[in-house]
Amino acid sequence: MSFQLAAYVAIVMPFTREFGMLCTECGADITAQRNGKSKRAGLCTRCGRKIRISGYFRSYYAANRDRILAKNRKWARDNGERVVELRRRRSERRPKVVGEPKFCIDCGTLVIRAERCRRCYVRNRYATDSDYRARRQASTRRWLQRKRSAAIATAGDAGGVGGMAAS
Repeated sequence: MSFQLAAYVAIVMPFTREFGMLCTECGADITAQRNGKSKRAGLCTRCGRKIRISGYFRSYYAANRDRILAKNRKWARDNGERVVELRRRRSERRPKVVGEPKFCIDCGTLVIRAERCRRCYVRNRYATDSDYRARRQASTRRWLQRKRSAAIATAGDAGGVGGMAAS
């Protein structure tokens, strides 16, 4: 018997007989009959098996990832109604978070997620972002020009009655 093994037997073996070894994962007793890698790693039978199996499936998935995902996508395409039903059930099980209502920081209007309502957001963006302001003003000018042209064309078709007068 080597010195290291003798030291192990003298120190660890009485400890395991008296107090028992506990699993590092779940805290269960590790039986004295087990003398394998998982026992040396401080794992009980169940935790050792769980780690071995998860390692196997992890490597299997890594090797066959594309095939597995293609099969899952095909199933989802073929069972669209079932996917919708499963999503609906999952969302019903999910707890509904009822929080305090949020209000726009400028005008106090009720908002869902944003800090500002749409009107105040645009107003703030106009005031702080010159590029945004230039783009929006150009867009508004084009819209007004199209509206005027349409009104003139409508007035010209009606013979000048009931439309805007051309200036």
